[in-house]
This record gives sequence, C-alpha cells and structure tokens, in this order.
Amino acid sequence: MGAQKIWKIGRDEQADIKINSKNVSRDQAEIVFENGVYFLVNLSKHKTSFIKRGNDKIKVQRQKIESGDLLFFADQGPFNLESLIDEDKTMIDFKVSNSGISSANTDPRVGLDEIVEKKRCGSCASIIAKTLDKCPECGSLT
Repeated sequence: MGAQKIWKIGRDEQADIKINSKNVSRDQAEIVFENGVYFLVNLSKHKTSFIKRGNDKIKVQRQKIESGDLLFFADQGPFNLESLIDEDKTMIDFKVSNSGISSANTDPRVGLDEIVEKKRCGSCASIIAKTLDKCPECGSLT
C-alpha cells in the first residue's frame, strides 16, 4: 500500500484547512491522498460536501477528485484542489472567513503559479502575502 496523507477541513481549530462559517461543521470533510489519487471524504452527518464536475453536482461520501473539479463544503466554495494542496502534497496555509479568504492565495480558484510567499499576521494569525504592510483581516500593521 502506498503512502497516505489526510488533510482535515472544518471549523475546528485543529483543522488543517479552517473554514470559519457557521454552516460548516467542525469536522466537515477531509482530503485524502493515497496511491497517487486524491479523494474528498465528507465527515459531517448534517452538512453536505460536494464536487462540481462540469454541469454535475456530486454529493460526496467518498469521491475521487479529478482535474478541474470544484470543491464545496456546506455553503463555502468553490475551491480547486490546487488552491488547497501544493505540488509537494502539503497543505497551503490559509483561513476562510465570512469576509473571504485571508492568505497569499486571495482567490481559491487560482492555480499554483499565482501563489506568493506568505507570513502570519502577529495580531490575528491570518496568513497574508509577505509583501503586505497591513493585514486585510484585522487592519493591523505587520
């Protein structure tokens, strides 16, 4: 059996990908990488995760993620896999809140070539572009 990696998604502070929305469960979903394939697994009993593939909306229990798929967690999305996981199979650090995404990757639909160096805001701990002098989340100087 090949190597496996799992990224937890949800509101929980321990989630690898934190989504701060009351409509997302603490343990909403996970992305699993095993044997060279990514899967989206819904963990929530009450909140749906789904994949939009072309014109099809696929409600997820465990579903293979294909190139071009858009991922949704409850009412949050779309995200593409490249906006969440980088080419080295590590999670791209960002936080989603009601005011949008706070990170170097300001649009979750952009590809890896759009990602710039990041730093953490000293006041609110948001991940922001290293070139910013002011945090877009809390407004403090970085």
